[in-house]
Amino acid sequence: MELLENADKYGLTHIFCSKIFMIEKPLQLTIDEKIYLLEYPDYVQDINKDLYKLLIEEFRNGNQLFLRLYKQMIISKPIFQFEKYCGKNIDLSYLEKETSNFKNIVYNPNNNDKFIAIVDIEKHFIHIYEFISQSDDYKAKYIHAEYMDNKIVHLDYSINQYTREEYKSIINCPYDIEKSDSHKKIWRLDGKISIEKFYSIILCMFDKNENYIKELFMQKE
Repeated sequence: MELLENADKYGLTHIFCSKIFMIEKPLQLTIDEKIYLLEYPDYVQDINKDLYKLLIEEFRNGNQLFLRLYKQMIISKPIFQFEKYCGKNIDLSYLEKETSNFKNIVYNPNNNDKFIAIVDIEKHFIHIYEFISQSDDYKAKYIHAEYMDNKIVHLDYSINQYTREEYKSIINCPYDIEKSDSHKKIWRLDGKISIEKFYSIILCMFDKNENYIKELFMQKE
């Protein structure tokens, strides 16, 4: 698929617009006068409506938003499918409020799925990887964030593709994960994002591993 003309070297388009809103079913973004159908074949497999609500909200709060958008996503008019939709409620009351209390964990469940969360205290970076491991597919959903003064100042999401050998190396030494050659950025936020909003976003991104997200950010007794 062909990216928009103003995409950067990562394939992301900086969103400049006077209005942006979302239609949920199917998921579409109206950005000024153009409509983008996000539930497009071969885009991403885990489109999450709650997540895009949060991204738009942060954009409206004055943060910079970058999205991977293709020309083929542009449609002439909105698509409406009237169907009852119940969003999930996320209780954040038990989660940590200060980045200084983040703890480093590596959680490898006994099945083939691997969930890795690392905090680089020196660089103020947070790295979260989720591998849904199949016999011939070693893709990782990857969140990279930078925090400063109890705010997330940069947050981006990518899909990384690894070989079987690279995957084995990562599982054996998860604290030294090299950047994948196949690194597709999907979206990015820059600005001042509250820790609570950051929790909400990553809970949307890694909802299959929600228990491990809670374990990572759980308040101490």
